[in-house]
Amino acid sequence: MAASQQASAASSAAGVSGPGSAGGPGTQQQPQPPTQLVGPAQSGLLQQQQQDFDPVQRYKMLIPQLKESLQTLMKVAAQNLIQNTNIDNGQKSSDGPIQRFDKCLEEFYALCDQLELCLVRGLLDTL
Repeated sequence: MAASQQASAASSAAGVSGPGSAGGPGTQQQPQPPTQLVGPAQSGLLQQQQQDFDPVQRYKMLIPQLKESLQTLMKVAAQNLIQNTNIDNGQKSSDGPIQRFDKCLEEFYALCDQLELCLVRGLLDTL
């Protein structure tokens, strides 16, 4: 009887730890995308309402976007420079289509303009 209790305890422990460890992350990862799709949509509305009233929140949201835009801009600039250097040296590049530098620069400047507006609004709110 003690052996059967130990076996059932071991199997129940394995059942708890097995699905808990194997199924837990899988279960957590699968619901996360719908949560991320629904969550940002709902929180996006809240954030947009808060941003209308609070320039600081908008500023905090725009900084990571600006950082990502700058990184993209630098990568595109480097790719274009490499491609132009290869063309100048008579080498043919097979990289395929490369993003346009002017579009990336325009996106970066648009984010800079939005940040400037946030800072001006924040300054005016304090006066």
